[in-house]
This record gives sequence, C-alpha cells and structure tokens, in this order.
Amino acid sequence: MRIKLFPVLLIILALFFSACEKPKKGKVEAPDILFVSGVHDFGVLDEGESVSHVFEFSNSGSATLVIEDVRPTCGCTITGGFDKQLEPGETGSLLVTFDSSGFDGPVSKPMIVRTNVPGKEELILTISGTVKVAVRINPKSLFLGNISQDRSEALSGAVSITNRLAKPFRIIDVIRPAEASQRPNVTFAGDGVETRVVTNNKGFDYSLLITIFPPFKYGDVTGSLIVQTDIPSKPEIVLDFSYHVDPLVKIFPNPLFVSSEQINKAIDQIINVQCAAGYDLELLDYRTNKAEVKIGVVEVEQGRRYKLVLSFPKNFSFDSNNTLNVEFKAGNLPDEPIFSVPVLKM
Repeated sequence: MRIKLFPVLLIILALFFSACEKPKKGKVEAPDILFVSGVHDFGVLDEGESVSHVFEFSNSGSATLVIEDVRPTCGCTITGGFDKQLEPGETGSLLVTFDSSGFDGPVSKPMIVRTNVPGKEELILTISGTVKVAVRINPKSLFLGNISQDRSEALSGAVSITNRLAKPFRIIDVIRPAEASQRPNVTFAGDGVETRVVTNNKGFDYSLLITIFPPFKYGDVTGSLIVQTDIPSKPEIVLDFSYHVDPLVKIFPNPLFVSSEQINKAIDQIINVQCAAGYDLELLDYRTNKAEVKIGVVEVEQGRRYKLVLSFPKNFSFDSNNTLNVEFKAGNLPDEPIFSVPVLKM
C-alpha cells in the first residue's frame, strides 16, 4: 500500500511547489535613442554666414520612439524639420541651422531634445565653432551719457572700426536708417546727429565720431547708424547709440487715481509739478479734456513748484475708456515739453 501511495505523493508535492513558484516577469518593451554624434563643430565662419547640420539618430529599443520637442537655448539656433516618431530599428534626422550674425570668436550652443525614452527624457546636442568678424565695431552700442540739468552742451562719443581682413577696405558713407522702423515705447533721436570718420590707418583702422546737439529728447533715447563699406560680404554695418535725459519737470502722482467716494464728497484732487533748480518754470495752457472737470493752479514756490487742483462735479462719472487727462505746457524751459497726466478711476 505504501509503495502505491509514493507516486501520488510525488505528484502532489510537485504541484504544490509549482504553485508556490513566482511567475517569471516578461521583458518590458521600451524605446531607446542613439545619436551617431551629439556634437558638431562647424569650424570657422565669417560673421553673418549660416551653416546647417543634420544630427542622425535611430531607435535602438523595442517600442515606438517619440521626439516630443527640440528646444534651442538661444535664438541663434533654428531647428528645422525632424522625424518625430520612429519604430524599433528605424533611423531619423534632425536639421539644425546656426546664424552667426552678431557673434565674434568661439561659440558653443546646446539644444535640448525631449523624448519618451526612460532615463533619457532630456538629451543635449551641441553645435560649436569659431565666428570670424570681418570688421570689428567697438563698442557695438555706444552710450553717450546722462544729461541731468545742463541742456546746452552737445554730447559726443567715438566708435572704433577695425578691419580684420588682409585686404584693405573703405568707408563709403555713414547714414541714418529710415525712422519707419520705429519700435513701440522707444524714443528715437531727432535730427541733431552729426558723424565724422577719422582715418587712423587707411584701409584698416577708422574712428567714427558721433555728436548729438540740443535740443534733446527726454528719457532713454536711442538711435542707429549704418556704416556703408566696399566689403562685398559686409556692405553695411549697423551700430546703435543712446543717451539718457533726466526730466526737468517731475509730476506726482502720475497717473492720478480718483475714487467715486472722493468725487461724491467733492474732494479736490492735487497733482504736484516740480522743476529742477536753476530753471524758471511757468505752467501754460493747463486744461482737462472734460469741460465739467475744472482745473486751477497754485504756485507753491515761484518758478519751481506748482499744484494743479482738480474739481469734480458730484454727478461726474468716468466713461468706459477712462479718457480723462490733465494737459499742460511747461514754459520757460529749453524744450518746452507738453505733458499729459492720465486720471483714472480707483
């Protein structure tokens, strides 16, 4: 009887241990990415040239590879079309273009590639090389200075223009660009700009003298010049200049905020106007653009400090565009500016 039961026990034990065994996990399928090279050296470029390179890669994994995004780290690199999805074993390419305009000397620019590969969600590609500038401008942007009070003296400065080519070159002319390219919220220099080219070493080294004559504009003022040359690869060189003028007249508050409660209680509102020392300020043509809002002037300190007093009718209400403004002219000053102070509902 024991002999007949032994095989049965063996079968039961085998089934028991088989049931206790942990099931083996199957292989997890995942994509992988392999670049032929993640670095490209474009060598030496003349400033202003563009160069393109194709980064080649493949999906060396076992699932679909997705290129989610490619982000240059600066505006000088532009990613062209690239393969966004690859099946296992497939190859793809990523086109990158580098514009060398504005660069001088060694350059290294990384790009971030985002993928769905575990552990390789972000990869870095790099393009590098050297940019050779045919003509060096120093400084590229000339700051002529800050004007605080004296408006009678001209501003002046110099820019060096150096030829880095073996062949000499000639400066044909220096012109102002058309003001049609004005940018919003930027004050451009007026017509009182004069330039003179000084030859230090004919064909190779020049100085450009820039002089700004009054009257000056207020705030941060900028301007541009175009240096025309006989270099085929660099017929025009653009340089910028700027200066800052502190206002002779300071206004506070600016803008003026008024509440409905203040209007209902007929509380007068005050705008203070103050002039820099050494000038005799006279307020002229002061008014509001709403006839029902009255304005008066109190001279606190002769020629220097004034108060503009606004009186609102009790039934006054702001329109939807908040178009109430206080306007006046500052007389007896070098520039006699016209001021406009917005009055806003609080």
